[in-house]
Amino acid sequence: MRTTTLTSSILAGSLWLAASNASAVPMIFFGEDLNPGGTVPAGGNAQTARNSFLSNLTGVGNENFDSFGNLTPITGGGINVNFPGSSGAITANLAGSDGGICNQTIGGTVGNIGCGFSRFATSGNNYLQNASNMLLTFSDDVAAFGFYGTDFGDINGVVSLTFTGGAVEVFNVPSTQGSAADGNLIFWGIIDTDNTFSSVNFAASGGGDVFGFDDMVIGDRQQVTPAPVPATIALFGLGLAGLGWSRRKRQS
Repeated sequence: MRTTTLTSSILAGSLWLAASNASAVPMIFFGEDLNPGGTVPAGGNAQTARNSFLSNLTGVGNENFDSFGNLTPITGGGINVNFPGSSGAITANLAGSDGGICNQTIGGTVGNIGCGFSRFATSGNNYLQNASNMLLTFSDDVAAFGFYGTDFGDINGVVSLTFTGGAVEVFNVPSTQGSAADGNLIFWGIIDTDNTFSSVNFAASGGGDVFGFDDMVIGDRQQVTPAPVPATIALFGLGLAGLGWSRRKRQS
């Protein structure tokens, strides 16, 4: 599998800031470009959303599916992808009821779906396509997940993502619907340090629509910056800060 490591600068924060991050609501990142011409527009909405997503992570991996052969199916047992985690590799199994890997320079049919039709790779030549249900299962709990999507909603199909782990959370990808979405590019991502998850289920409504996926990124809880710290440590840090302030006050 072709997984590259991505890095971002770590912003220093106090203990109380880290503690507040540990109890934050999920952060959702979304951007869409209509008529991108089969490319990722520099400075476009999708790329901007992705960069914002990545700025909250460190040491994460990116999967662009270029190490898989053209027309590799995700039906049956699916395919395995490895991502770097904070304490070792995280294996993700990706399986679906249809679809698979397409090389945009070769094409063909995989998992009963023809390649092309305005779907494209956002890096390299390969991308993943699926039309109905797809399940991504992680070997370790994950706190961040994001991807580029292409040709979302042009036949009025809506992709919903169900995250299962500490809690069950469901999100719809708010892509444009109808012919205006033909060949569009979206980025969707989530960071949730409160409710880490072990699987993501993709479900498409409407029927007949096919979706392209590329450049998937995942991160565990410690790869979210600044990394969350236990509340007891944060409170201890605040106590020390209070003692220091009290001592300076007495000495002044």
